[in-house]
Amino acid sequence: MTYSFEKTSVRPDPNIPFWTWSTTEISNHITNAYINTGKLESLNIIEEHEFLEKKTYIFKDKPSFNEFNTDPLISPEWPKRNKYNADNNIVVIRTEL
Repeated sequence: MTYSFEKTSVRPDPNIPFWTWSTTEISNHITNAYINTGKLESLNIIEEHEFLEKKTYIFKDKPSFNEFNTDPLISPEWPKRNKYNADNNIVVIRTEL
């Protein structure tokens, strides 16, 4: 059974970029280890405008998400993301679908 959620980010100023992965190595790793293997079936920006970005994530199943979430290359990014968002007053809401 797939595991999916929607992540909505709201920024106070359109000149502040939304958070992104810190290196292309991480992006490539996600593509190779999760997208190309079918563990991450879909990652799409479904809405974006000046102050809002909304993404959907669809994983093959909950174990695939757990693997992604604890991946040793990806998981060090979570505190960086949280600090970036806090420092820039970006509010993120995650909703399971």
